[in-house]
Amino acid sequence: MGAEGPSACPCRIASDVLVGPRGIVKAIHVWWPLSLCLTAGGRAGWAVPLAAFGAAACWAQAAILCNDVADRPQDAAAGKGRWVGALPGWAAWSAAAVPVLLGLALVAAAGGGPATAFAYAAAVLLALAYSLPPLRLKTRGLWGPATYAGSACLAYAVLPWAWTGAPAWVLAATCPAVLLDKWVNLHFHQVIDVEADRATGARTFAVAVGEERARRPLAWAAGLASVAMAVGAACSAVAAGPWAWAVAGGALLTVTGMALHVARARRRPEPTALVAELPWHYLGLTTALFRVVPAVLLLRLALRDPSLRGAAALFAVLLLIEARHLTGYRYR
Repeated sequence: MGAEGPSACPCRIASDVLVGPRGIVKAIHVWWPLSLCLTAGGRAGWAVPLAAFGAAACWAQAAILCNDVADRPQDAAAGKGRWVGALPGWAAWSAAAVPVLLGLALVAAAGGGPATAFAYAAAVLLALAYSLPPLRLKTRGLWGPATYAGSACLAYAVLPWAWTGAPAWVLAATCPAVLLDKWVNLHFHQVIDVEADRATGARTFAVAVGEERARRPLAWAAGLASVAMAVGAACSAVAAGPWAWAVAGGALLTVTGMALHVARARRRPEPTALVAELPWHYLGLTTALFRVVPAVLLLRLALRDPSLRGAAALFAVLLLIEARHLTGYRYR
C-alpha cells in the first residue's frame, strides 16, 4: 500500500478486475473442466463456454471481495492495498454483491438450468462461510482449506459439467484435481503468510499449528494433487482422440520444463516462495493441466466448430495476462 492508501477510482477497479493478478484471470482454472466437458460431447455453442467462464469469474471476484471486506483491518496492517478497502462499509458490501448477482444473471440468461444455478449458489455460500462470521471457517484449522477448495470445485468443475450436460466420468476426473489443486494453493499462501497473519491476529491453520507443522500436510496435499492432475491429463488425452499426442506431449514437455526450472531456481540465493515450498511435479502438472491441456483442447474444438473460436481467443488472452504476472511473480 502506498503512502496515500488504497484507491477506489474507476480506472483502478477496472484495471484490477480486467488485467490484475486478482481479477478475472483467477478463473482460468475453469477452462480445463469446461474444455473437457465440451470435448466429451457436452453442449457446445458460442454462448455456453463464455457464460460459464463469466459465472466462474463472478464467483472468484465475489469470494475475493468478501474476503477483502472481512479482512480490511488485517490487510491494512499488513500493507495490502485493496481498492475495496477505500470504500465505506455499505459501498464495500454492495461491491461484493455485484459479482454474485451478475453470476446468477448469467446462469439464468444463458440457460444454465437448476443444477447449474445450484452449483453456483452453493459455491458462493461456501465462499461466504470461508470468509465471513459467524462461521469464518478460514480461522478454524483445516476447515479453511477444505471449504475454499470445495467452493472452487463447485465453481470450476461442477458448474461447467452441469451447464454442458457432459458425461459423469468428466466430473469424476475434474473434481479431485480441482479440489486438491485449490487446497494446495490456499495452504501454500497460509504457510508463506504465517508471520503476517500471526502479527494481525488471523488464526489460520498455519498460525495455529506453526509454520513447520503446516508444511507437512502441504507436502501431502501437493503429492495427492499431482496424482489427481496426472489422471486428469490422461483422461483429457484419451478424450481428445487423434489429438491425444498433442495433449500428452504438451503436458509432458511442460512438466519436464518445470522440473528443470525448479532445479535451476533452487540453486539461486533467494528462490521464490513457489519453488521453495512446492515440489516440481505439482508445479509442472498444475501448469500443464490448467493451461496447456485446455489450450490444446480448445484449439481442437475451435477447428471443428467455428462458433468456439471466441472461447479459444479469450483463453489465449487470459494466458497472456497470467504470463505477464508470473514472469515477475512477487507475492503480495
